Amino acid sequence: MTRLLFFAAAILLLLATLVVAEIKSITISDDSRPVIFLQKFGFTQTGHVTIYVSSISVSSSSSQDSSRTGFYLVEDESLLKVDLELQQNSSFCVLDSHYVHYFDQSYPITSPGDYSLFFANCVPGAKVSMKFKTEMYNLDPNGSKDYLPAGSTQQPGLFLVFSFCYLTFFGMWVCFCYNKKQSINVLIAALLLMKAISLICAAEVEHYLKTTGTPHGWNIPFYLFQFIGKVLLFVVIWSFLKPKKKLLMMLVAFHVISTIGSIVGGETGPYIQNWSLWTHIFSFGEVSCWVWIISSCSSMKLESQNDAASRHPKYRLGQDNKLNTAQPRTSEETLRTI
Repeated sequence: MTRLLFFAAAILLLLATLVVAEIKSITISDDSRPVIFLQKFGFTQTGHVTIYVSSISVSSSSSQDSSRTGFYLVEDESLLKVDLELQQNSSFCVLDSHYVHYFDQSYPITSPGDYSLFFANCVPGAKVSMKFKTEMYNLDPNGSKDYLPAGSTQQPGLFLVFSFCYLTFFGMWVCFCYNKKQSINVLIAALLLMKAISLICAAEVEHYLKTTGTPHGWNIPFYLFQFIGKVLLFVVIWSFLKPKKKLLMMLVAFHVISTIGSIVGGETGPYIQNWSLWTHIFSFGEVSCWVWIISSCSSMKLESQNDAASRHPKYRLGQDNKLNTAQPRTSEETLRTI
């Protein structure tokens, strides 16, 4: 029962993700997309958006107005309405919609909610190249900036509490299994320790994101210890189930793929081309890992049932009777019958 609870907690917290930095330096080169999704953020009534553009150039072969480009905010509730306007009129410029908030450098939020930041290019065939920095934050009652979205401001403390819980589990596990020096006990202890360290790194990441808007390098050890923790989890599951070694190698391979997709998708953003592909790669790797585990458990359960049935006395007696009835008579037995 204790091990089942441990596995449940481990699987839930292995799915924990970090909030990305809300101060981003973005570079776009020769991009002809009419709408570029940049970021999403949860604002309170004291929210602000500030954009610092260092360079921008629009190359177009047509004589249309190249100034029909710019940044805009739209509430999540209005995204479908804006999309409907674009579908009804293919030549409609999204900057003319009354559902969006078009601005140049800064925009104060007056209505709290989840907002998405876009860049619009309403010049057909034009390619945009630019470098800029976005800054999204909410103001605390004391006037300080909070770069975490509304609803995520308590995450640093939450990650720290979970790390202390894992350290407590680690200490209890070491005390209970001190005299049972088995490899599986050592693996579970290492898994608990890796999870505790990764959650401490996550707490530091969220703390610096909250106060400064950037992780200050703490995201690197977080991804490292999270990767080691997931590999140890698969090794522990493999030690319990004892499947083929090929299965473990496949799990590690799928996990490497999902980790790469998670890092690329988390550290960049939807503004890069093919960003959705990386998120799909992450989902594919994660789902494939657990599909392989579940299918392995099902096949092993079926094999164990067949083995148990083959060892049953009635089953063995039935097999012996079948062999006796199927065995041909010898010549001596035939003569006796005559």
